[in-house]
This record gives sequence, C-alpha cells and structure tokens, in this order.
Amino acid sequence: MLVIASGTPNPLEPAHSNEHFMFNDTDIRKYQKLHKRYFGEDISRKEALEKGTNLLRLMELIFKPMNESEYKQVQERRNETKSL
Repeated sequence: MLVIASGTPNPLEPAHSNEHFMFNDTDIRKYQKLHKRYFGEDISRKEALEKGTNLLRLMELIFKPMNESEYKQVQERRNETKSL
C-alpha cells in the first residue's frame, strides 16, 4: 500500500490485493470485445485484466448505495433547488 507523506494511506491505492476481483476467461474476453468496440484497438489478456480490475476499483471507490433516509434527503434538496 502506498503511504502519503503525512503517513496516511493513499485512498486510491487498494486496501486489498487485486485478487478481490475475480475474473474468468469469459469476463476477460467480453472486456476485450467492449474495449475493441469503443476504442478501436485490441488489447492483450493481461491488459484487459488490469483495465477491468482498475475499472471495478474505481467503481468501488465512487459508488456508495443510499439508504432510504439519504435518498429522502437528496429528493428534498432537489425540490428546494428546482427554482434556481
């Protein structure tokens, strides 16, 4: 794990190894096909595994499901700011 100068862990560095995300051959091939379709280039199995792992890590960092109370707060804020 990387440590920032202050001694705190880097939040972008996984707190666990990449073994947390398990990909099978089908997943990797699907990722390679999607990458080819959207970016127009072929990537190796190794690169697909790395990119897929990075994508899932990013989702893990930014996605946080809301509970019902948090959802209601968001809806209230939206209603308050509609006229802006």
